[in-house]
Amino acid sequence: SELTFYIYTKIKKIKFFEVIDYLIPGGFLVLAFGKLGSFFSGSEVGMVAFYESLLFSLGVLITYKMIFTIRREKLVKGTNFYFFIWFFSLVYFLFDKLKVSHLYFLRYNFNYGLSLLLVLTFSFYFVYHFRSLIIISLLKNGQKPFQIIYRKAKKTFRRGKNQDSTSN
Repeated sequence: SELTFYIYTKIKKIKFFEVIDYLIPGGFLVLAFGKLGSFFSGSEVGMVAFYESLLFSLGVLITYKMIFTIRREKLVKGTNFYFFIWFFSLVYFLFDKLKVSHLYFLRYNFNYGLSLLLVLTFSFYFVYHFRSLIIISLLKNGQKPFQIIYRKAKKTFRRGKNQDSTSN
């Protein structure tokens, strides 16, 4: 479907990465409901489909929040799309061994291998893309990265509360 959408945007002369980020949360939502439906219908044996549905629901929340950071131009356009591929591959990589039916190619589990390849590729992409932020957070005043993230989140939360209280 992404390939078809890419061709459509080229025909209509719309930039693909300016539009695709807005469609990703809906894609995760469709996956979450689809996996939940296959769990309740019994087409997938065990709790794997339910857990995948929960993780895809988490993907909806994450990508919905990422849209706002992309709109503020703190992230480049297309980051949501790359995150979708990475997160989808990670979920399939984690749960493929627990599934009953597998797709094999030359005696190897094709879905597992492809998911592993995509997870590694996009993990390296994210590390490369955010390398300056990672290095700064590791070197800044000798502080642990989690403390820096906690402080930034706390400041953002306070700003949000102040804006909410002034609007009332």
